Amino acid sequence: MRQPQTSHYWTTAKNIPQIHFFLKMRLSKAKVRALVQHGPCQPGLKDNFSDFVANSCNEKFKIHWYKNTSGKVSTDRHWLVYSRLSAKMFWFCCWLFAEKGDQTIWSDPNKGFDAYHKGMDRIKHHEELARHRKAEKTLFITKYRITQDKTVIAGLVQAERLTIEKNRRVLKRLVDLTLFLANQGLPFRGHREYAGLGAPTVNEGNFLELLKLLAKYDTIIDNHISELNRGYKYISPESQNEIITCLGNETLQMIVKEIKDAFFYSVIADSTIDISRVDQFSLSIRYVNESGKSVERFIKFDELSSGSAESFHDSLIKALQELRLNASNMRGQAYDGAKTMSGHISGLQKRVKDSCSSQALYVHCCAHNLNLILLDSATSCTTGKLFFGTLEQLYCFLTLSLPRYRILTKQQDKMIQDTALTLKRFSDTRWASRKHATDAVMQNMPAIIAALEIIIDDARSEPRAVADAKGLLATLNIFEFMFMLNFWNTLLGKTYSLSNYLQKESIDLNAAIDQIDSCANALRGLRSEEGFNNIEAFAKEQAKECDTSTEFRRLEFKQENVLQMNSPQMSLYLTGGHVLKWRHFITF
Repeated sequence: MRQPQTSHYWTTAKNIPQIHFFLKMRLSKAKVRALVQHGPCQPGLKDNFSDFVANSCNEKFKIHWYKNTSGKVSTDRHWLVYSRLSAKMFWFCCWLFAEKGDQTIWSDPNKGFDAYHKGMDRIKHHEELARHRKAEKTLFITKYRITQDKTVIAGLVQAERLTIEKNRRVLKRLVDLTLFLANQGLPFRGHREYAGLGAPTVNEGNFLELLKLLAKYDTIIDNHISELNRGYKYISPESQNEIITCLGNETLQMIVKEIKDAFFYSVIADSTIDISRVDQFSLSIRYVNESGKSVERFIKFDELSSGSAESFHDSLIKALQELRLNASNMRGQAYDGAKTMSGHISGLQKRVKDSCSSQALYVHCCAHNLNLILLDSATSCTTGKLFFGTLEQLYCFLTLSLPRYRILTKQQDKMIQDTALTLKRFSDTRWASRKHATDAVMQNMPAIIAALEIIIDDARSEPRAVADAKGLLATLNIFEFMFMLNFWNTLLGKTYSLSNYLQKESIDLNAAIDQIDSCANALRGLRSEEGFNNIEAFAKEQAKECDTSTEFRRLEFKQENVLQMNSPQMSLYLTGGHVLKWRHFITF
C-alpha cells in the first residue's frame, strides 16, 4: 500500500479531513486507519454547505456528482472528495491506496481536478479504470477489516493495549507494595539476601518476600513473576530504587506546590550523623496549607562538607534553589542553640537574614529549651545525679541479663494486677524517656525489691551480681530514694504534657503560652511547704507497701559545712528531709 504524503488532516471547522492538508509528509498507518474510519470529505451531501468555488470557466462542483444514478438505481460515490480549501476534486480510494506509478491528478494532493465543465465525463471515465477499481477494492476490504477489528494493525494495537494494561496492573501493585514498606519504615532488601526470586528457604528481603506472599492470592502477580523473561519483571533492586525515586519525586512536587501556594514558609534545619558516620544536613519546611492548618514537611538529607555555619548556609541555599522556592518569602528559622546555628554575628541564622530575608525570625526550639532546663536541673545537685544514676543502673542490671529479667517478670506477674510497665532507659535528648522511666519504677517498685532479694539469696548468682543487687537494694531501702522517685514523677508529669505540646506540628502560639504559664504556676505551687509534705506523704505510703524505710536519715554536719559557726566543737544534726528541702526541692 502506497503511503501518501500528508500533514495534519483535520480542519479547524467541522472536523472534516481535507486532502489539501496532506502535502510533503507521509501518512502513518494510524492516520490511514483514522481516515478510513472517518470517511471522505463530501461537503454539501449531508449538510447545508453550498458555497462551491467556481473555476476559470465559471463552472462549479455539483452536489449530485456524489451519486451514481443509472435509471432508477442510485449509489453513493464514497470515494469522491471535494476539498473546500483547494476547491478541487480527488478520489479518496486512489489517494490512499493507489500503487506507485498510478498516481494521477485525482490522487495527488498537490494537484486535484477542477475542470468542472468536464466533471461528469471524467468521473465516469476514471471509475472504469482498473487502477481505480483496485484501489476501491482495497478501500472496501480495509474498511471491513477495521469494522470487524481484523486488521494486522488492529491485532498489534490490541496486543499492545493488553500488554500496557497488564503492566499497569502489575505496576499498581508494586507501587502499593512500595508505599506499604515505606509507610511502615521497613527496609526493602539486605546485602546478604539472594538477588531474585529463588528457593522458598532463602530470605530474599521484605520486597520480594511480600511479593511472593501476594502471588499466593493474586493471579496477576503470580503470572508476572512466573514469566521466563526476567528483564521485564520490575522487581530488580534497580527497579525498586526507580519506583522509590519516582514516588519520592511526586511527593516532593506536591509538597513544593503546597509551599508555593502558601507563599510564606519557615525552615527547620539540623545535622545528624548516620550509621556510616556521615554528617548530614536535614531540612524540613513549615507552612500553612490552604485549609489554614500549619504543617511540617521533611524535605531532604544532604551531606555536609563541614560543621561550619557557612557549610550549613550553602546546603540550605542549594536546597531552596533546587526546590525553586523564593528565599525572600522565608519568615522563620528554627535551629538548636549551638553557636554555629544561633550565632548573631556569623551563625546560620545571621547569614540567612543577610542573604535571604531579613524578616526570617530565628526561634530556638521551645521543647528543646524545656528539655535543657530540666536536664540542667537534674544534674545541678548530687542527689539528682544519684537518683537518675540509680534508675539507669536498675535498668541495666535487671533487663540486660535474661535470667535476672525472668526473675523480675515473675515477680511482676505475682504482685502487679494491671499490665506491668517495662523498665525504660532514658536519654538526655528525649526527656519523655525519663518520665517513662520513673513511671515504670513507681509501678514495679515492690517487684523490683523482691527480685533483688531473690538474686541476693540465689546460690547460683555470681558474686558480682550479688554485690550489685545488694548495693541497689540498699539504695532503694533509703527513704530519700522513695521521696525522690515521687518528687521527679510528679514534676515530670507536670512538664510532660507541655513538652509534647511544644513538639506538635499544629502548635498554636497563644495556646503554647497558656500551656507554659500553666506549667510554671503548677511548679510554683509545688515548690512550697505544702507541696513537700504532700510528696513526703505519698512516698511514705509507697514505702509501707514495699516494706522499706519510711523516715529520712539523721545526718550530722560539721560547722564548716553549715552556717560557718565560730565554735570549732559544735556539730548540727539534721534529717535527710531538711537536706533535700534546702539543696534540691526548694532550689529546683
